Amino acid sequence: MRLEKAAITIFGKRIFYGWIIVATGFLVLCVEGSCIFYSFGIFLKPMIAELEAGRAAGSAAFTVFQLVVGMSSPLVAIIIGKLGCRFPMAIGFTLAAVGMALLSRITEIWQLWLLYGVIVGIGVAFGHLLALTTLVNLWFVKRKALAIGIVVAGMGTGPLIFSRPIASLVMTLGWRNSWLVLAAVVFLLAAIPALLFMRDRREEDDHLKEDSFDKGGEKDLPKASKALWTVRQGIRTRALWFIIIFACANQFTLNMMNSHQIAHLTDIGIPAVTAAGSLGLMVGMSGIGRLTGGVLGDRFRPRFLVAVAVLVEIIALMIFVSARSMISVYSYAVLLGFSYGMVLVLHMVMVSKYYGARSYAKMAAVVMLVTTPIYALGPLVAGYVYDLLGSYLVPFYACIIFLVIGCLCALLARPPVWKEKN
Repeated sequence: MRLEKAAITIFGKRIFYGWIIVATGFLVLCVEGSCIFYSFGIFLKPMIAELEAGRAAGSAAFTVFQLVVGMSSPLVAIIIGKLGCRFPMAIGFTLAAVGMALLSRITEIWQLWLLYGVIVGIGVAFGHLLALTTLVNLWFVKRKALAIGIVVAGMGTGPLIFSRPIASLVMTLGWRNSWLVLAAVVFLLAAIPALLFMRDRREEDDHLKEDSFDKGGEKDLPKASKALWTVRQGIRTRALWFIIIFACANQFTLNMMNSHQIAHLTDIGIPAVTAAGSLGLMVGMSGIGRLTGGVLGDRFRPRFLVAVAVLVEIIALMIFVSARSMISVYSYAVLLGFSYGMVLVLHMVMVSKYYGARSYAKMAAVVMLVTTPIYALGPLVAGYVYDLLGSYLVPFYACIIFLVIGCLCALLARPPVWKEKN
């Protein structure tokens, strides 16, 4: 294996290095999704039972986690802009692994908030979507949506494969020892690969636009996406705010269901492992949705694809609210997973296509900074309402209303127009 500028030679065959970035990003998000993000719903009930806490208090840890990851995005954008993505990602996942290992020792609920919410959250912030999609934007031009879709699909593929094994692990070893196992996995399969294979694109690589896979380069891109947008200019465009609203609706729903879907299903009599399987199916279908969004995002207008996907999310939640059989639950999981996966990829594609690769990190950080405080409240609100009313119906219907608003905003999110006076 030999590395030469923007290409890598493996067994005598020259491969564009951007695809190595994509493969590593897929692996990293596969591990993060299964071991950190989507595993929280599996750990929730056994943890709060031993810590003698309510669901609102337990869900607060996930809310803090989301807030830390999202609110630190401007700082992450500045650091990766100065240092690149490789070392911050490796250090971040190492910190996350340490925090997860320490979770095995907690005895008070505030320790869950501190370790999972803050320590793990800070670590994940440096290795999450902002860093990975920034790398993809720098390495790819015409196949950008496809590359983003493949990378982000890792967040869905991991839980599809590992949700049931993690649930079984928790039942067999207990939640404390299970955190130790997952911490080791994060260090070995996320921190180490990030250090070994992630590479920031250098100026001398600019003449290679996806190697022989892409002959077009940047000359075919619209003027706005080639301009260097400032944050102030970006927030003055309607498109960015419409993207923020529908992305927020999508993530608010996702976070609520991720944290409380298993709890709700076990409340209505479905076994815990089976409920975890439905979560794995939902997240797995999101992987297919992310790939589909990546493929279609290079061919069709993303805002129309987003509107259709959000409409499917609304239908899925209406099925879930009245679900009493596993057929209904699986139907919901397939529809919601596929559709929210598409929206997750397409909103990043829209930011990239509307504002360009050079401005992507700044604009994506703005989106995360504004949306995070809102969608991070999803798990906390659902837990509080459940503790108050003993039912999840009110928060579920609130998600449906939010998604209707998001669907309308997607249709209105036309590309911004770059004006020379900017």
